[in-house]
Amino acid sequence: MHGTIFCVTQKFVESNYGKKTWLDLLEQAGCPVTHFSPVQIYPDEYIGGIVGAACKALKVEPSPLLRELGKFAAAELINFANHLLHPSWKTFEVLTNVETLIHTTIKFQNSKAQPANIQAFRVGENEIEVVYTSRRGLCALAHGIIEGLADYYEEDMTVEQITCTKESNAFCTFSVKRITAEEPDSNFFMEQLPESPSGSFEGHLNGETVVADLDAIKSATIFDNKNRSDLDFEVPQDLQDTNLPKNFGRYEILSLLGTGGMGSVLKARDIYLRRTVALKTLKAEVLKDSQVQHFLEEARAMARISSPYVVQIFDVGETDGRPFIVMEYLTGRTLRAKIKEGPIDVSTVIRLLSQITKGLDAVHVGGLVHRDIKPDNIMLFQDEQNCRLLDFGLSHEKYKNKEKANSISGTLEYMSPECLKGLPADYRSDIFSVGTVGYEMLFGSQVFRRFSTMDTIEAVKTFEPEFASVEKYIPADLLQLLELMMQKDREKRMANCQEILERLKAIEIEN
Repeated sequence: MHGTIFCVTQKFVESNYGKKTWLDLLEQAGCPVTHFSPVQIYPDEYIGGIVGAACKALKVEPSPLLRELGKFAAAELINFANHLLHPSWKTFEVLTNVETLIHTTIKFQNSKAQPANIQAFRVGENEIEVVYTSRRGLCALAHGIIEGLADYYEEDMTVEQITCTKESNAFCTFSVKRITAEEPDSNFFMEQLPESPSGSFEGHLNGETVVADLDAIKSATIFDNKNRSDLDFEVPQDLQDTNLPKNFGRYEILSLLGTGGMGSVLKARDIYLRRTVALKTLKAEVLKDSQVQHFLEEARAMARISSPYVVQIFDVGETDGRPFIVMEYLTGRTLRAKIKEGPIDVSTVIRLLSQITKGLDAVHVGGLVHRDIKPDNIMLFQDEQNCRLLDFGLSHEKYKNKEKANSISGTLEYMSPECLKGLPADYRSDIFSVGTVGYEMLFGSQVFRRFSTMDTIEAVKTFEPEFASVEKYIPADLLQLLELMMQKDREKRMANCQEILERLKAIEIEN
């Protein structure tokens, strides 16, 4: 069993009955471990022995005790997995994403982990069914966790056990209903990837939040179907955000360009230099020290890059406790929007791919790895003849930020196989992502995207596109280049951007 459960159990016992009681329970259970790690895996019998000892000491049955433990555990587990949860999620959304997001991340972190299988299915506007399957048979614990989630999110719900096999390989079904009917959330399911996935699927191996904005598998990932990357926005009907100040220092706010999961991007006027800029700021409700720090790190990372193919940073500051980044204002649309119209002609693909690669080369020369290259983070402007890389929210310094380098970050469909395995990202990881973007431009579809999150992950890891059998109008050298960029084994992948640019130049000459 995952060490997090033991850590939560210890906290539950100590907070209710004292530290001595916890030590006594360990002794009575014959458990040889006195200090549990949240990232280790421990034998199932340890939890059984502890629960048995507790029931004996407190003279209670296992089911009510496990249920109370589950209620207590919910908030602790939310905190543990907070970096995986979108800020807008509540009980239904969390339950729906347990298996495809949280448990998937746990398995990435430790291949020995065998968490319970938890599936959630929508029954009605205000009801879901949760199916718990586990050889451990801790149905009461699952029951309590569901109730605890409702308490944590302050939602009035009933949780009813419908069926239970009461066998060693327990199969238990719960009906979870909202008592106070709310406007139905039509976007809480994660099983089907949204039309235009973006953002960042992130699960830090050390449990530390690197990016809390899960616009990635947008349900991600990964992630509310309306979410975008922080710089690719759905323009709201009402452009007025009452929580935003009218001015950020010398920057006069003109309008709201859009919002992402973590912040807003505003059209603003620099009253000193008399120019229009884009101003990015965090939402007031997510202003935590770690997130502010990450936000500022993003600004510093972006400011170090000097390239006509990378968005330019003008300024960084803070107004009334709200940090902001000032960027150049670009009039245009994302590459995502263009691809939605269908495949792009070969000459345009080569031109845009060259510009993307040049921008990425500048990023790499600056000692950074972008880690979230995708059509949503590529802006087209000047009659779509030119493009620039956006959003360095997931970037990290190649040699200085080892923790971040070892986190699972990015958007599933564009992540390299090594990153999905939790291995450190490097320049070749970005090159893999660029290859997927090139493929998408040529064919108008995402090469690895599948119906479900797990199928998408499996496709990235194992699916090999048939480059040799595609349309004849596409130059063979271009297909070969994409194939080299998208090698599963990064040791066989294109090593740097300069090699890619040389090959693209040769293709341009031929055509």
